[in-house]
Amino acid sequence: MGAARVRALGVDPQKRGALTTETLRVLHHLFSTTSLLDGALVRFPPFVFLPRPPRPPIWIGGQRDNAVARVLEFGDGWHPMLPAEKLGPAAAALREQARARGRPEPEIVVRRGLKLDDAGAACARLEAERAAGATYFILDLGRYADEHEFVRGAEAFMTHVAR
Repeated sequence: MGAARVRALGVDPQKRGALTTETLRVLHHLFSTTSLLDGALVRFPPFVFLPRPPRPPIWIGGQRDNAVARVLEFGDGWHPMLPAEKLGPAAAALREQARARGRPEPEIVVRRGLKLDDAGAACARLEAERAAGATYFILDLGRYADEHEFVRGAEAFMTHVAR
């Protein structure tokens, strides 16, 4: 299994966490300074990166301790794969840890499939996610045969659920 993961991801599973953390550190560095970076895995000399755009938001997925630590150090958003009943306590703990570190509260990003055949149930599900702490939604409204069916689904969502 380990060799298959290395082939699939191109990285030794034992080094993924360190590489992820260093990559996040590099991203923050690139958008804040032009100074030398001498990291454990990434090194480069001073450079010109002007005009420097604002750093894009960084969302970090996962709910294990290392992922949460990365959110607290580098993230603007947290994208855990937790159901609403587990999301609430985890999001509250993350927000408290962010406040304790003097960091802004991160977006709590959820990705959910949402059926539109019962608008009331769809609204209730989204409200449960909001109550659990979700602040940003990526919604999968299903598959569509063509663009016309997609437009009908999107209009139904906007009219009956998003309000």
